[in-house]
Amino acid sequence: MAHLRNKWRSGDVWVERSSNYRKFDSYMLSTAEAAPIATDLKLPATANEWIGVANSTGG
Repeated sequence: MAHLRNKWRSGDVWVERSSNYRKFDSYMLSTAEAAPIATDLKLPATANEWIGVANSTGG
């Protein structure tokens, strides 16, 4: 039972139509959905841009 619980928590196993144990991918936004949010928050649009900003600011 503990093994199954750990798999649920990690997202390796999911329960269809569950709000607690749904497929991990369902929590993710598509690129099209994320782009305007990133722009509003003044965040870099890609991971490479993020790394470049972090490296240039010493982060």
